[in-house]
Amino acid sequence: MRNVSTLANALSRYGAQVTVITMEGTDGSASGLVPAVKWVGLDCDRKKMGPLRAHSTAGWRLARMLRAGNYDLAYVVDSWTLPAFSIARVLVPTLRRKPWVYHTFDWMDPGSHPIHERLERKACHGAGLVVNVDRSRARMMQAFYGLKSLPVVLPNYLSLAESVPPRDETLRKALFPEARNKADGILLCYPTVAATSRLTMELISSLPCVDDRAALLTFAVDSEYGRACRRKCDELGVRHRVLFHEPVSYARLMAMVAACDAGAIFHDQRVSSGYFMCNPDRLSLFAACGIPFVGTDVPNMESLVYRHGLGFCCNPADPAAISSALNRLLAGEGMSLERRKLHVRECFEKELHFERHEGPWLESIGQLVRQ
Repeated sequence: MRNVSTLANALSRYGAQVTVITMEGTDGSASGLVPAVKWVGLDCDRKKMGPLRAHSTAGWRLARMLRAGNYDLAYVVDSWTLPAFSIARVLVPTLRRKPWVYHTFDWMDPGSHPIHERLERKACHGAGLVVNVDRSRARMMQAFYGLKSLPVVLPNYLSLAESVPPRDETLRKALFPEARNKADGILLCYPTVAATSRLTMELISSLPCVDDRAALLTFAVDSEYGRACRRKCDELGVRHRVLFHEPVSYARLMAMVAACDAGAIFHDQRVSSGYFMCNPDRLSLFAACGIPFVGTDVPNMESLVYRHGLGFCCNPADPAAISSALNRLLAGEGMSLERRKLHVRECFEKELHFERHEGPWLESIGQLVRQ
């Protein structure tokens, strides 16, 4: 939702009247949207209703909303919304005559989701404008789908207007595992729910060889993998260094991240090309909060990390490589940890924010609407 609110707020800032329509949820306000942006939920929960019923119901409700045609542009985000949008276009002739944008933050591993892949291919050829989050994904999309022109590239960075909470020392102390609640402790943040694809187990396995001042804050639900991660902490004798927190709202998450000292961003690139070409939201979150980090050693991540001095990269499937990279970061190799925190925030303010890259996107939308 944060990426969507950033887009909506930008369009609103430049004079558009924007309504955000989501499949799930009911009418109300959404976190991160400015007051001028209206938000409507179609109340079609895929988990409760099942994918087929949810998409068909969402398509019908969307068609009912758009039948009046009192809008200039439809903006469609990510492939999972395409089934509902396609149904609405069939039901509403005026919608088929309106210009529209297809914008994706995801990358589908070819062959992994055949129906969505076919819909995305059709969307890329039918939309007046296609937007992707980085140049490598845009090039791959152009090649796979045979597009005449390269999709517009717009990184999924947070806005400079994003309200970053100040470092809360009371919260910081509460986030340290009890045995590590020390003034000289270092708090590592891994802001993702424990999962095999996020290599949480490997990160935990690196802790015995990481600076013993460091404690890890991460998130877990009551799942088989979450329980296995807790058992691994006990087996390795690092249970006193790890806090497993339940998932929280984005606003709360940002406050927690801002209270930390360093972080990690890992994906198991062995399981999909999407993870190999990772472009994680967590990078922008860390940059906005001034948090140096260790990331996966894949081209997209390495180019950003080393170009801007955000931290180090390593093989996230190798606990020894993780511990080595973390120790280099915490020991201040190349730049002290405190100085690097300031540097990361400076990089956000200069380069790694949404407004720095919005120009070509806004110009392309303007041209599409004026056609």
